[in-house]
Amino acid sequence: MGIAQLIVAITGTAISSDNEAGQKVLVAFVMIFIAFFATTWATLAWVLTSEIYPYQIRAKGMSLSTATQWLFNFAIGYATPYLVDPGAGNANLGSKVFFIWGGCCMLATVFAFFVSFRLAVKLLCAFTMLIAVRSRDQAALIGASRHPVPQFNYPRFRCFPQGDSRTRCAAR
Repeated sequence: MGIAQLIVAITGTAISSDNEAGQKVLVAFVMIFIAFFATTWATLAWVLTSEIYPYQIRAKGMSLSTATQWLFNFAIGYATPYLVDPGAGNANLGSKVFFIWGGCCMLATVFAFFVSFRLAVKLLCAFTMLIAVRSRDQAALIGASRHPVPQFNYPRFRCFPQGDSRTRCAAR
């Protein structure tokens, strides 16, 4: 997404407004950005924020998350005409504003790599271990002598139970 934004910024800065092929490139990369955004960040943000809060404060946390998203959407929508348009009191950035948005996408990529992925794996480990512990407990109830508790391997983490409902996920 960030690369598409940066290509729009570079192309929009380098070409004239009369260049029809350049305008088609701009539209194509904006559409590519929209396609990637609609399939990743547009939906992932809601899933991520709904899962990170403990159950006791989930409603308040989601309320704050939603209000923050609406506030930033309003701020971006309100500021964009002043950033793009020429004239007195405006920044007159034109397509250079995509450098700002592309930079924000790059920061979001760093955030997703270092925070979101590890959070998702820890949630997945905890859920998987909960199922494994319940399976072991149910096996004990029906009188099974041995019920192995599985170990689960993920690309960057190794998750294993601690003997009760707790889970430990260690980074590789």
